[in-house]
Amino acid sequence: MPRYSINDEYFLWLYAIVNGQKDYSKLASYFHGIPFRWTIENDSNRLLDGYALREKFLQDSHIRYSDTEKESLLYHSVSFFEVVMVLCDRMEFQLADLESPSKHHIWFEELLGNIQLDVYVGDFRMTRRNQEAIDYSINVVLDRTYDPYGNGSLFPIIRPNHGDVRTVELWYQLENYLEERYPV
Repeated sequence: MPRYSINDEYFLWLYAIVNGQKDYSKLASYFHGIPFRWTIENDSNRLLDGYALREKFLQDSHIRYSDTEKESLLYHSVSFFEVVMVLCDRMEFQLADLESPSKHHIWFEELLGNIQLDVYVGDFRMTRRNQEAIDYSINVVLDRTYDPYGNGSLFPIIRPNHGDVRTVELWYQLENYLEERYPV
């Protein structure tokens, strides 16, 4: 039985982290094909986080990959899916109860809901209309065309601590969102 390519194995490893009761595999796969782009300087740090995910995958993998395979994984663009995964991981770190199992799948579904893509569950048909809607939501996030409160973004808030959230890096948007949504 032939094994999957390293890129497919990596996607399956990533998706297993957020796989919950609802099947978002088709949507996640689509996200994984979209390169992350940024307009705020420090959001480039999310690329480093994406590369760190790849390194963790290689460390956790029980499969021996050739140097060529590793290079094919390590040297292509970080995807939108990887960045969303990094943000879910940060939410898990900030909000986790050490006694409970991982809630990555809950954070993933929450972020999908924030950008109104949580309706694309299961084996939905990727019609032109669906693809346009998905692309629109992703582009709103990546191009920061959401409103000053983040409506349409991954992290909508009521009271922006740093002013117009379109000018704030994702990491601080996330922190503000968590402070407002999950006060300690």
